[in-house]
Amino acid sequence: MDLSEKVRFLQTLPLFAGFTEDFIQQIAEKVHQRDLPKHTIIIEEGDEADMLYIIYRGAVQVYHLNEDGKNIPLNLLKEKDVIGEMALLDGHYRSATVETVLPTSVLTMTAKDFRGILEKEPRFAIRLLTQLSNKIREIDERIIHKEERIPERTMHLLTLFSRATNSPTIHLTHEELADLIGITRPRLTEALHKLEVEGKITLSAHKITLIPEAQM
Repeated sequence: MDLSEKVRFLQTLPLFAGFTEDFIQQIAEKVHQRDLPKHTIIIEEGDEADMLYIIYRGAVQVYHLNEDGKNIPLNLLKEKDVIGEMALLDGHYRSATVETVLPTSVLTMTAKDFRGILEKEPRFAIRLLTQLSNKIREIDERIIHKEERIPERTMHLLTLFSRATNSPTIHLTHEELADLIGITRPRLTEALHKLEVEGKITLSAHKITLIPEAQM
């Protein structure tokens, strides 16, 4: 991925909308591409915050470990999402673990370079804080309606995977899918059956296929 490709990609991110090409090129010069296999831990809960990540392609799961060591899913992020900005802003340790759920490419920026950009362009800091606020609100909304929206959350996750892999067919086991959503397999089976009855997906052995008109 050369500099011009980085600039073109960054220009498509809502985070950089409205900023000059010169400003975006300064950022592009400071980011580096990393290609990661599935099940790679990018950020571990409790680590020092030293890097910002932008997903170029693929998808990652954000989760918290409870006292029993069980994963509590918080979010699923895809192409163009930003990871790790909150800890860089407040100076705290990482509050969650981030792990790839597909082969994933990310653009990385050091904490030093990130803070330098914030100092040079206060408008960027305001944009970043606005997006952070929206992200926190979305997570809160999912937690409040966690039980009553299981089919909706399942469809949302399937749609993200479909877009990340550029395929309507999802090759995930029910166990993997249930873990990503944070529900039991019986609850997942109920949700998948409901989505199939509603004409949003078709189910067959070892795969789930999204019906194009139903994608969110």
